[in-house]
Amino acid sequence: MEDEPDLVRRSSLFVVGAAVLAGCATESTSAVDRVESGTDVKWVDSVLGSSFPSSRNGDLASNTGSNLGATMAFAKGCRVPGDGGGGLFYWDSNGGTDDGGFVIVPGGHVGSTGACWRRAR
Repeated sequence: MEDEPDLVRRSSLFVVGAAVLAGCATESTSAVDRVESGTDVKWVDSVLGSSFPSSRNGDLASNTGSNLGATMAFAKGCRVPGDGGGGLFYWDSNGGTDDGGFVIVPGGHVGSTGACWRRAR
C-alpha cells in the first residue's frame, strides 16, 4: 500500500508524543516506557483472524514478537482489516493472561498465560 510509509512516520510521531505525555503521567510503566528505542514495527492484517471464534489464525494470535521480527505491531483489524478492532500492540516477554482483546497469548486462548501481545492504551 502506497501510504503505509506515511502512516509509519505519523505513527512514529504518535509514539514519540505519547512518550512525552507518558513522562507527565504518574504511572511509570506505560506501554511507551516498556518499548525499546529503535523498535521494529510491523503492519499486520489481524489480531485474532477470520476464523475466530472457532480458532485463532490472526497474525498476533499465531505469532510471537520473534516470529514477526517486531516488538510493536499495528493490526489493521481484529478479524479482518478495516473491521475497527485493530490497533497498536507491543510484545511483552514477561507475559500476561490472554483476555481476547487487550492481551493476546500467541497459540493460546482466553485464559492462557505466557509471553503476549499487549494493546497499547
